[in-house]
Amino acid sequence: FAALGVITGGIVTDRLAAADRRWLLRLPGFASLAYAPLSLLFLFAPSRELALVGLASSAFLSGIAIPGMHAATQELAEPASRATASALNLLILTLVGSGLGPTLVGIANDLLAGSFGDGAVRWSLALAAMVNAGSGTQALLGARRLTDAAARPS
Repeated sequence: FAALGVITGGIVTDRLAAADRRWLLRLPGFASLAYAPLSLLFLFAPSRELALVGLASSAFLSGIAIPGMHAATQELAEPASRATASALNLLILTLVGSGLGPTLVGIANDLLAGSFGDGAVRWSLALAAMVNAGSGTQALLGARRLTDAAARPS
């Protein structure tokens, strides 16, 4: 579902941003905010069916956020430094997403295991979902200034 979200996010972001460049960050912001409760639904659903709804919808929304974020990086970078901006963006995403994120979830799981036992992993992943909500908030705040930054000559 994440791959479908990426394709859908690219198409929808292009259409919305054609009218207002702030949608490069608005759509990822709204998608990231909506991801958090749907991820919690997956983690704490009382039934398998409801958990699968939460999993599929949160995966879809995580994909929707990606194209706009990358496009905003390119929009804000000077033309001569767009490759470097892209490389730094991907480096940070990889280090945090594949390195720091899972490590922090594991640490949280270890710390919560005494209180929640086997259920600690749910709470650790729930904390990670809340970080995504924070990212969405930051994207929406950044969208307010995107028009001004994008208006500079390139």
